[in-house]
Amino acid sequence: AITRDNNSDFWVGTDGGGLFKISKDGRKTHYTTENTPLPNNAIQALAVDKSGTLWISTYMGGVTTFNKNFGFKTYSNDFDLQKVNCMLYDSKQDKLYFGTLGQGVKVLSFSNNNLETFPNPQELGWTSSLCLDNSGILCIGQSGGLRCFNTHTGEIEYNELSETLKEININSSLLDKDGSLWLGSANGLYHYQKESKKLTLYSKTDGLPSNLIC
Repeated sequence: AITRDNNSDFWVGTDGGGLFKISKDGRKTHYTTENTPLPNNAIQALAVDKSGTLWISTYMGGVTTFNKNFGFKTYSNDFDLQKVNCMLYDSKQDKLYFGTLGQGVKVLSFSNNNLETFPNPQELGWTSSLCLDNSGILCIGQSGGLRCFNTHTGEIEYNELSETLKEININSSLLDKDGSLWLGSANGLYHYQKESKKLTLYSKTDGLPSNLIC
């Protein structure tokens, strides 16, 4: 996991090696269970909110926060947030989304500090990626396909795309600066152009070294 904070410092989470901070001047600081309250050294996901707080999820260890004024603090080790696999901060609505393994997507609203299942308690599953576009549509990559919802209304979006990708594991997602969507899967790399609704699959035959896009 990699993210950049409000001071332009990079944070790098490793699988078993803890958390690294790389400052603008190149200095590296290493954080582990030995010098922080981190429950373990397997960092799953990172996100930064508008206050500059770093949110850290660890494998089976829940969520920890880091703020330069208060240091590291345990946020939650509740069952719903024990397996947070990815995170996404929505700066427009001041909300933090947690993609979990088995408990769907949770959303924390900073306005009232309320944590809910998004878009509703029935939408559970194994979440591998989260991608939010400029209009507020959240695309959720899951072990069984792609689900997209309007974060303002909770309504389903891009239903045709979801049907096309049904039962395909979506491992990663990225919003292009032109508004199109890139999706990594075991079949290769999908590119979806929203206006034309054109879906293109790139694979080994197109020059990729492997069809497995993590």
